[in-house]
Amino acid sequence: MRRDILLIVLTLVNVGSFHEEKPDILLCRQCGADVGHSKHIFNVYSPSGTVLRNQTWFGKKFVDVHIFENPLGIKFRVVTLAKAECVGINEWQREYTWFPGYAWKNCMCSHYGHHLGWMYEPLATANNRQAFPSSEGFYALIVDDIISES
Repeated sequence: MRRDILLIVLTLVNVGSFHEEKPDILLCRQCGADVGHSKHIFNVYSPSGTVLRNQTWFGKKFVDVHIFENPLGIKFRVVTLAKAECVGINEWQREYTWFPGYAWKNCMCSHYGHHLGWMYEPLATANNRQAFPSSEGFYALIVDDIISES
């Protein structure tokens, strides 16, 4: 390995060690109820929106923040989580999905009832007896409707 490349790699490793991730609790901006944990944030690819890559959100590095627009022209900044504490309402919808291959339903704050985002479930397993996503599903929460506990 060339010396200059090795120096860059060692510098990046050292810089990274001083900026460790600090796990954080996500809260509903309206009422302060627990919504999720930053350790459950993970990146899900979607061709339907713009992605702001390499963001640090809620103490977690390298988070993809999606910018989506609904059919009414309303834009949302969204992060995806494997788990969240919100209540799904209505039936699974297969149209107008931002994540191809997934059905969605609205995800509401369990305390206040405020719209926090959406739940997603693979089309093959989405049925209306199912209230929450399976382990193959995920949550997409609106960044402007959640805050950090810290």
